[in-house]
Amino acid sequence: MNSIQALNARARGYGSCPGRPTEGHQTFHYCLADVPLTCEIYWEAAEKQTYTEPGWPANATLESADCGGLNIIQILSDEQIEEIETAFLEQEA
Repeated sequence: MNSIQALNARARGYGSCPGRPTEGHQTFHYCLADVPLTCEIYWEAAEKQTYTEPGWPANATLESADCGGLNIIQILSDEQIEEIETAFLEQEA
């Protein structure tokens, strides 16, 4: 969801808890196969389904994965990226 969609959702009253952000960037520390990573995650909070809107689940997108000062995201498999994103969403719950 882009920022225009977020603004439209809030204008319709579909925002989440007052004072709690619904999206943003966050640093997340994760060990992948015993390798410590410092990850940058872009996330969006879930929105509940309403009578007129379908809602959507929480979403996380891995933007970088630093290991020893090097961004290794290009050598991670899709499964490894999904593992990191899922771990981020599970710790937020």
